[in-house]
Amino acid sequence: MLVQAKPSHILIVDDMPANLSVLTSMLNQRGYLVRPAISGPVALKAAQKSLPDLILLDIMMPGMDGYEVCEQLKENPQTREIPVIFISALSDILDKVRAFNVGGIDYITKPFQAEEVLARVQTHLALRATQQQLQAEVAERQGAEVALHQTLKELQILYDRIQDELTLAREIQYSLLPPALPNWPDLKIACYTVPAREIGGDFYTYYNLPLEREKRRYAFAVGDVSGKGVSAALLMVASLAQFDASISLQFTPAERLAYLDRVISPYTQPRRQNCALCYVELDLGPQAKVQIVNAGCIPPYIKRKTGEVENSELGGFALGQGLGAKLGYQQLTLPIAPGDLILLVSDGTVEAHNPQREMFGFDRLLATVQRGPNTSVEAMLDYLKQTILTFTEGAEQHDDLTIVVVQV
Repeated sequence: MLVQAKPSHILIVDDMPANLSVLTSMLNQRGYLVRPAISGPVALKAAQKSLPDLILLDIMMPGMDGYEVCEQLKENPQTREIPVIFISALSDILDKVRAFNVGGIDYITKPFQAEEVLARVQTHLALRATQQQLQAEVAERQGAEVALHQTLKELQILYDRIQDELTLAREIQYSLLPPALPNWPDLKIACYTVPAREIGGDFYTYYNLPLEREKRRYAFAVGDVSGKGVSAALLMVASLAQFDASISLQFTPAERLAYLDRVISPYTQPRRQNCALCYVELDLGPQAKVQIVNAGCIPPYIKRKTGEVENSELGGFALGQGLGAKLGYQQLTLPIAPGDLILLVSDGTVEAHNPQREMFGFDRLLATVQRGPNTSVEAMLDYLKQTILTFTEGAEQHDDLTIVVVQV
């Protein structure tokens, strides 16, 4: 449906009724709405009462002439933008200059030609309409900029609040982990974890398992929850809590993971997540040994004091899928000797990439473990971290990274 444009309103100011009649009749025939004013004061009142789109203004009028009328129109913010065309018998150049100086936009000399008046009226009305449209667009843009600025301000406040909450969540999350360097007399452990985002899904943990008499048994694990961000962090907390609760229960390593697979499933099913985990129990004594169970994580590397590195292909279903509880987990037992290193890592190590999108990979990880020092757990951990950091060259990483180094 086409919307017809409203007719333009024109105010004609002239003290000569004959001139008013001619101009009014001529403009009415062209569809304009015309209001005549016989004097300057009448014109000012009429303009303020209902703003015209254009004013045709005579100069020579008794009392208040056209120059003064135009000056007062331009001094009033309400009428300042109305275009004024002077129509006068004065033809001197100075009169025309003064007309423009007081704010007129055009000047028609009497006696006027109808075609000239109509052409100039049409031109200036078109210019006025364009000006008003541009002003409306500018006002709209300014309003949009104000709204955008306010939105950005509100988004910044929201972002800062989210960042504060994520920082607090990370602090709480990491407070649940045991110290990175526990002080145990017969076993050295160094732990490291860093999330790819503000909060992550990786975790490490270790335990001094209570046994009868003088037997000594330790346990340690590295977990890697699928997904990223808040959901992974929440599942990490739930997995760690269930793991801690299971330590008081008498299980073999394989039985412990089967139990955890069952109790973690209610937390993983809503988003179809899982928790990959490698678990190691270490018995110290004359017949020292390690018992390894793996649930979808990277199997541990054992670097012997002699420099030889062992890495099994022990696999298993990630926790929370229910398959490990049904089918069980394979348990691997290996001898361990003083000076040997045991290394557990999450897949953030092998998936670390450089700016060329090359992954660190298993081969580089094995070579790094082989070259790394056996002198202390801290030295090996620092060597692994520095090698991976040098390889990535500062590229943004998309997976959490966790390393645990144990030495008998």
